[in-house]
Amino acid sequence: MSVVTIQVGQCGNQVGYDWYTRLGREVCSEALEKHMHKKHSYIRESFERWFNSVDDEQRIFARAVLIDTEQKVINSVFKKASRQMWQYNPASVVCRKDGGSGNNWALGFCERGPEMQEAVLNSVRKEVEACDRLCTFHNLLSCAGGTGSGLGSRIIADLRDEYQSKFNINSLVFPYNGGEIITQNYNLIFTLSEIYDVSDVNIVFQNDDLHKTCTNLYGNSNVDLHDLNSLISVKLLSCLQPVYSRSRNYLPSLISAMSPHPCYKLVSVKSAPHTIPENPIQDTSVSWNALLKYMMRSLYLYAPKGDVYDLKSRDTKYSSVCPKYLKSIANVLITRGGKNIPSTNMKDFCNKDLYPDWIPVASGFQHFHQEEKLLDYNKFVSLISNNSSVYECLNIVVEKAWTQFAQKAYLHQFTKHGLEENDIAEAFVKIENILTNYKHLSAI
Repeated sequence: MSVVTIQVGQCGNQVGYDWYTRLGREVCSEALEKHMHKKHSYIRESFERWFNSVDDEQRIFARAVLIDTEQKVINSVFKKASRQMWQYNPASVVCRKDGGSGNNWALGFCERGPEMQEAVLNSVRKEVEACDRLCTFHNLLSCAGGTGSGLGSRIIADLRDEYQSKFNINSLVFPYNGGEIITQNYNLIFTLSEIYDVSDVNIVFQNDDLHKTCTNLYGNSNVDLHDLNSLISVKLLSCLQPVYSRSRNYLPSLISAMSPHPCYKLVSVKSAPHTIPENPIQDTSVSWNALLKYMMRSLYLYAPKGDVYDLKSRDTKYSSVCPKYLKSIANVLITRGGKNIPSTNMKDFCNKDLYPDWIPVASGFQHFHQEEKLLDYNKFVSLISNNSSVYECLNIVVEKAWTQFAQKAYLHQFTKHGLEENDIAEAFVKIENILTNYKHLSAI
């Protein structure tokens, strides 16, 4: 089952390039020679999911559509991809020669969206026609600026209209709480309110948490966007690469497991162990039990932010006799590498205190495994959790945006591009409903 990745805006295209570069290293070298051999079913499945078939010239094309309102970033990633074992298809690039979206959701949604709609849908259609069996659209975008948030929202809505039976997975990058874009809180609220009902699940990456993880890895604060993008790529790979599934339809099973209720569609990803890119040496003594304990600790109510897995103190750090847990709608554990995964700590994820009374424990927790290792990691574990922790970060955004809205600050930047004040008020109502659901979950 194939996936078409939609890369929108600067962030979406940069993350998408890093994502496909890692995929290419893991898949393409072997796919050129033996991706159809039964012995390499993992390689074959991964290749067919993310890449178009090798043509007569031995070229491999990513199943991706690149979209932006200016050329700089697209030209950069397209040029860099041409030096890889895979390429972007020139027919799958949609870009304006100038303009941008001015960090303005309304400009991206109300003006750039209609201008670029036909070209975008034509490029998407070509990618879809190249798939034997399309399963999912994977949309990569930032919620801070104007192109990723505004144009991205329009594209996601158009995809739902055109391909109603296909899944929409959104990977959303939330801005720093103290970001430099004055309209970022408005942009995030408008994005989430627009795409929530037309998407199946939203994988949220908070820049503050990503920065914390990278700071812990490097031991200093010299963290740039490339580091954050690389971390997002590894997390997404750990979630979306093929695994063993009894249904043999992993992605639909994963989507259903991540978001089993239509009111709760925001998930986060914890993963371990991560290593410094310049020194990717694995600690072979890391045990599955230690990794699983760390994943369990991430569900504590007062768990630290970011992935701060400590190899030296992995069995004792953040221990608690009677911990309080975040309330979860769903927890999906994905393990990669090796054949024998101990079930000793699996029962911890079935603790009834993790879930509200109306979620059966058997439905709340799912485990998937893949014997093939991920990248150079001998063992890798990811926990996709749909829990109440999202309330805190989203509530901060709403409070800041509401303060601006009450003073009518910057509203003219949106209304002059076609957004009415009633539309803005309705967006706040939608987000307040999402917040209420997650707040109620945390109070259970």
